[in-house]
Amino acid sequence: MGPTVTFAGIGEAAVDASATASSISIDQPGGDTSPVTRLTLTDADGPIEVELPTPGSPGATTTDLALPRPVSLASLSIQIADVEARTTIDRRFGEPVTLPAAITEVRFDGVSPAVTTSPAITADCRTDLLTLNGDPVGVSYATDAATLLAGDGLDVELCDVPPTLAAGQYDIVAANASGLQIDRVVLSEPGPVGGSDVIVPATVSTSRTERVVDIPPCPSGCWVVLGEGFNTAWSASTNSGTLGEPQLVDGNANGWYLAPSTASRTVTMTWTAQRPLSIALLASLLSVLALVGAVVVDRRRTVDDSEVGSVVDAAPVLDPVGSAWSRRPAIATVGASVVAAALLIGWTWAPIALLVVVPAIVVRRSRLVGWVGVAIVVAAGGVVTSVVRSERPFPDAGWPIRFEWLHGWTLLGVILITCSALFARDTRPP
Repeated sequence: MGPTVTFAGIGEAAVDASATASSISIDQPGGDTSPVTRLTLTDADGPIEVELPTPGSPGATTTDLALPRPVSLASLSIQIADVEARTTIDRRFGEPVTLPAAITEVRFDGVSPAVTTSPAITADCRTDLLTLNGDPVGVSYATDAATLLAGDGLDVELCDVPPTLAAGQYDIVAANASGLQIDRVVLSEPGPVGGSDVIVPATVSTSRTERVVDIPPCPSGCWVVLGEGFNTAWSASTNSGTLGEPQLVDGNANGWYLAPSTASRTVTMTWTAQRPLSIALLASLLSVLALVGAVVVDRRRTVDDSEVGSVVDAAPVLDPVGSAWSRRPAIATVGASVVAAALLIGWTWAPIALLVVVPAIVVRRSRLVGWVGVAIVVAAGGVVTSVVRSERPFPDAGWPIRFEWLHGWTLLGVILITCSALFARDTRPP
């Protein structure tokens, strides 16, 4: 018998490792992992290096490669030699950490190592897979190695008579230190369960913020479940009134209990978080429009010679670049921009801010400093949009680090816009 494939905590299955292989296929999962870029394969003749191309997309990938020489499967080891490091933000310390590498399957010459035998793998009463309030619960199962290698699930049954649970709170925990992990536990009330007790709600209408469903009669009471991720911002109501706070059901869904009734009911589920968000977005839009109007529209004032000291406001006019710059506002704008860049970004940004405002000083146009700031902010947004569309980074807490080098430039653009609005006043002779 050749080497064995070991399933942690379950059993072993013999594999045929007497042959050689001239090609290898590597399956890598997508998501929050660092892609493997190089493997080291070692057999009786020594190690060989295998380079894997970097995946072009964040999804799962399969790489088929010809080996430099045939390798013997009798004494072969595979080691991850290098990865393309991808990072995420540590939730506790807020620091970037490298994501682990992962390989879901390795195949030689297009097939997995063949299982020569498929012995029955059974457990009469294992007590390390499930606990109820800290006490072990014995379970039994029967399967074989081929089923486990295929990744298929199996049914697990209780060894003893199911316990009777009174109303209250219970902790049911599936162990995660074994080759098997229980994914689903079904709790049911005693007594026969017929097809008439199965409730299948029919969706009447769906909008961005509402889900409306018809519930058939349920004389024994029933649950209406919204399987879109648990969130207390969802509310549900019927014609009789609100159903109260949602309950966590099925591990990740919102659920509301419906009292027994022999009549059909319509349940309306509403996403309540959208209204304040819409108000905030509208307020932000109005603020942006007001700021744009303050920058673009220049209200000029002239002195009336017939009345000394009186000022007559002229109608607003569109003057994007402004009139000729006098010395005092020019010095104030340049000085404020340089000092703000040094204090808010870093001392090395002071000469950069000075170089950026030089063109506006040379042409002596007061609004150009603000427009340079606008150009910087727009360019930074364009870079972010282009990178996200082309690279499609995984949407976790670490992807903003990719644009950390833009933070200083974006803040400089905001500083220039602010200083231009505050200090770059146009002057006109009486």
